[in-house]
Amino acid sequence: MRITRQQLRRIIREAIEGEGQDGYMVPRFETSEDAMLFMDELDPRDTVMQDVVDPQTGEVYVEAGETPISAGWVEDPDAPKETDPDKLDHYDWDDWEEEGEDEDEDREQAYEDMLSSARELATLGGSDWARDTLFDAHNNPSMWQGQYKSAEEYVKSYGQSVAADMSMSIEYMIEDDQHMEVYRSLPEQQPNSFVGQAFLPSKQIFKDIIADYFYDGIEQGVDAVAHKYADVEDIQEAAEASGNTEKYNDDSALRGDQSKLPDALQKGIIDKTVEDRDEREEKEREEKNEGTSLEDMPDSWRQILAGCLE
Repeated sequence: MRITRQQLRRIIREAIEGEGQDGYMVPRFETSEDAMLFMDELDPRDTVMQDVVDPQTGEVYVEAGETPISAGWVEDPDAPKETDPDKLDHYDWDDWEEEGEDEDEDREQAYEDMLSSARELATLGGSDWARDTLFDAHNNPSMWQGQYKSAEEYVKSYGQSVAADMSMSIEYMIEDDQHMEVYRSLPEQQPNSFVGQAFLPSKQIFKDIIADYFYDGIEQGVDAVAHKYADVEDIQEAAEASGNTEKYNDDSALRGDQSKLPDALQKGIIDKTVEDRDEREEKEREEKNEGTSLEDMPDSWRQILAGCLE
């Protein structure tokens, strides 16, 4: 059964009129509202004989032997005014809160500036690494063949480990002294609450963020140049299919634009050149073996040879 305001007043009145009582008797409350009604009827200096407890929350409003004033429930209306106020009473607390908010905004902006710079460096570094590694992979297929379908897949897979390793050396990536100061101010562990500087990540979370940016750069670098290698491979395949490769391009028998001719024509030119060279060398050997004619010999030689030929 709920206690009405009228019943509470009667209970309080009976308690006051009772003899030998050191304070108010506290009835049993059924709801929080009942307890609050009782508190409203108490005078600031009224003492209670039992604890005034909220039946639903268990909160103790006033302990036994205390008054609402001593329990801090209400202020003493007859308390004397301060003649020598505390110097903090003159402090502009609103201004202090604004200063704190401004400092938080400045710290957050400094972090964003540092993050933006680190993001740019990480993305650029990832892109450069990917381009260089992809170049090496295409020139040395043994780096990836047998494990990956393509050089691009190899670079992106290997890049995950590289990005993680790079983030562990973030101190060497940050060049600006102010940005380094901001990084050093990051907490070692992420706060559990959102009070104060909770908007700043821990150092480890920041490293994870930079690792993601570095890998973004790797993907961008691969995507930016992959088509170039694809075009070269397509040209090589088409050339091989059409019989136009680099097989004879450097042969000394070819002259000028003949290095651009199909393989079959280049081979024909080379074979003809070799044949002509062989014929020329054979002719030179024959002429050398024929010796000197009688007309070109000295007279003494002709007389000797003429006698031998008779």
